[in-house]
Amino acid sequence: MNSLVELAVILLTIGTLTTGERTALESNVNSMFGSWGDEQHCPDGSFAIGFMIKQEGPQGRGDDTATNGVRLLCDDNDHTSVTSKVGDWGNWIAAETCGNGRRLWGFKLKVEENQVFRDDTAVNGVSFICGGGEILEYPGNWGHWRDWHYCPVGHGICGIKTKVEGKKIMIFNTDNVAMSDMTVYCCPMACLRSDCGNQPPA
Repeated sequence: MNSLVELAVILLTIGTLTTGERTALESNVNSMFGSWGDEQHCPDGSFAIGFMIKQEGPQGRGDDTATNGVRLLCDDNDHTSVTSKVGDWGNWIAAETCGNGRRLWGFKLKVEENQVFRDDTAVNGVSFICGGGEILEYPGNWGHWRDWHYCPVGHGICGIKTKVEGKKIMIFNTDNVAMSDMTVYCCPMACLRSDCGNQPPA
């Protein structure tokens, strides 16, 4: 294997962990808040074509949590949706889906840094990219966008796992955070669709 091929392999696998044919695509946020929920996957052979987000709006002088969960919408005949761990606040916002039946291929998170003694919210927004380059996004209110993370070429997003902090019951600490991180899972496609030639946006 020459050096150029080795470099290409490294670039395609940065930020991913492979188990069999399924690849875990991590955000690298490394949040200190909450615990991970269970992996949830679209039915075998199906992929995510859109998403919904559970979001709490700004609370003024109250405690903000921002993003509380993400739901993937699958392209199977039963229109399955899958959700991992979800926070207690906010409402599900209308779905966004890829055009022309394309699948989700990558994502990035908008994250507010640890506020120390102020109100923490962690994840505030989520952006997905569809095969072909279309962007689906909920921008949220606070924080900064992190880097894009992409499935390997010829793969599409097929599952999700979220890290969420539950409601605090301690009198001396009532700063609730809710969703703080997300991992998605990529599965290989048959490569009979336009998605299979995915490239990152310019």
